[in-house]
Amino acid sequence: GNRVNVSRRMHTAVLCVGIATLIAAFASPADAGSVTVYENQYAAWNANLVSSTTVDWDNFTLAEGAYATLVGTEYAGLTLAEIGSGTGMYVGNPDNAGSAFFGQDFFATSGANVLATKTMAGPGSPTGKLEITFTSPIDALGAFFLDVEGDHAYTGIQIIDGVTDTFFSFSSNQGDNSSSFFGVISTDLFSKAVIHMNSSNGGNGVGIDDLEYGVVPLPSAAWLGLGLLGGLGVIRRIRRRRAA
Repeated sequence: GNRVNVSRRMHTAVLCVGIATLIAAFASPADAGSVTVYENQYAAWNANLVSSTTVDWDNFTLAEGAYATLVGTEYAGLTLAEIGSGTGMYVGNPDNAGSAFFGQDFFATSGANVLATKTMAGPGSPTGKLEITFTSPIDALGAFFLDVEGDHAYTGIQIIDGVTDTFFSFSSNQGDNSSSFFGVISTDLFSKAVIHMNSSNGGNGVGIDDLEYGVVPLPSAAWLGLGLLGGLGVIRRIRRRRAA
């Protein structure tokens, strides 16, 4: 009788420790839904990811200065939409300073093409908002933003996770013809985000290249908690077999 009681107490203790470890692993010290911003820290951001997918827009073959209109379903794993009052989403090849993409010279981070949205018809700088809906939830998103200048406060990433709706922007002017990484990692998974490319709809145009997203692995504490709970399940199965 005493052995049974001690065994039950031990099982209960292990169960409590396992659950508490999991809760602690997924809880932020500040709050339950914190976001870490990585501005011009691509290597540090990428080092957190267990896997990632990059969209470089180079699935189109375009002459310098040419562009193609996106439908929004060209890329597996996500759907794109221009959510301002603009004319659409465009992939263009502004490969050098001599070729213009909606009156803007962008320098691609990789390959030849970049992406931009338009909030006005005809000539003028490309600005706007790009909504991204992911097929599977993610917790890490980033991109290289091109030519972020005085519009930096209106340029960045907005996370929409069903609970919070928060916009994170560049902290300063990145300079003419710049290519600057901006990424976020959230403690909560999310399936929708908005890329702001000078969403003030005025001033300088902004483009993006090498959009990358992925999932951060579980913290080591979470694996410990799962291990404790898994071990408890193994012990129970062994006991059932013996009893049979």
